[in-house]
Amino acid sequence: MVNKLIYLDNASTTHMRPEVIEAITLDMKQHYANPSSSHDLAKQVRRVIESARKTIADSINCFPNELIFTSGGTESNNLAILGCARAKRDKGRHVVTSKIEHGSVLNVVRHLEKEGFEITCVDVDANGLVDVKSVLKAIRSDTVLVSIMYVNNEIGTIQPIREIAKHTRTRGVVMHTDAVQALGKIQVDIKELGVDFLSISSHKIHGSKGTGILYARTGMEFMPLMFGGHQEQARRPGTENTAGIVGIEKAIGLITDGMLVRNEYLHALRNRLEDNIKSKLRGVIVNGVHAERVASISNVSFDNVDGSVLMRLLNRAKVYVTSGSACESDSLEPSHVLSAMRVKRSLAEASVRFSLSAETTEEEVDEATDRVVKVISKLRGYDSQLAFAET
Repeated sequence: MVNKLIYLDNASTTHMRPEVIEAITLDMKQHYANPSSSHDLAKQVRRVIESARKTIADSINCFPNELIFTSGGTESNNLAILGCARAKRDKGRHVVTSKIEHGSVLNVVRHLEKEGFEITCVDVDANGLVDVKSVLKAIRSDTVLVSIMYVNNEIGTIQPIREIAKHTRTRGVVMHTDAVQALGKIQVDIKELGVDFLSISSHKIHGSKGTGILYARTGMEFMPLMFGGHQEQARRPGTENTAGIVGIEKAIGLITDGMLVRNEYLHALRNRLEDNIKSKLRGVIVNGVHAERVASISNVSFDNVDGSVLMRLLNRAKVYVTSGSACESDSLEPSHVLSAMRVKRSLAEASVRFSLSAETTEEEVDEATDRVVKVISKLRGYDSQLAFAET
């Protein structure tokens, strides 16, 4: 019998909710005009976009004109970091971030180094937490930006963004947070967080790929990355993706509704997964377990296992997971997040990120556990060459 696929890679992307698909489909049929045109049909589309902007702004507690629609989290991160740093280069050329950021932050700051900026990447502790004092110590008189993610995409740890933002605001330093993995998992109240820039992605919350949002606090100075028309207050030119905007509006409404009840379910589900694996296998380490984590992510390392073979066999068993960030899954290097946490290389290479959603069932978790146990037992019982030959 062919195994039924078990999808536990929701931190990479989520299944679109039927309500989102319906909203997008209806919009594509009805609102096909260019919102920048001057005729009545175009004005109708413009009203749809601005209505969505207001609804989203209300849900995350900001002003509508502080939201910029983008193509996703990566563009939002790029626009915030590059745009802010370049706009402030005459005031200073120093940026602070952490060693566990997503590639769309780390690769951006590496690019800034080529433009003459100096980058400080602060360490994290053994649980993958950024220390507020370390960030404050890294801030200098020429620091123009601090960028720390809200929730880590590989291990799910929740970073102390409120505390950091409180100090950056006092010191006159701009604060950006990548909240792509936070929205819908924990409360995202922008005014309470106190950040200046915040990034969101639609396809992480059961919306469509290719749509994101950048929150930019009123008065924040930053340079656009592209130049063209007047769209998005000329900060992100290009004809708006109306269907994607309608989709993310619907997705945010659905993901923020009933979040507490959903998190209780996900906490129980994640504990069930971790407890089942630990009860049936030795040499299992849950990374970041002693820190506050979102309920949807569990990162597990397996001792005495070849990580590359492990991922092949799990794929063959139709347990769909990643070894870290999906954007870095082709890399032969161990997770930079686990390396920053000083996890032993062999364990970092044999780590699996299980990421759940409200659509994940107890039966799927139990079946996934059984398949994982079989794969690990097989790898520990056979020579790695044999395991390769059988994949």
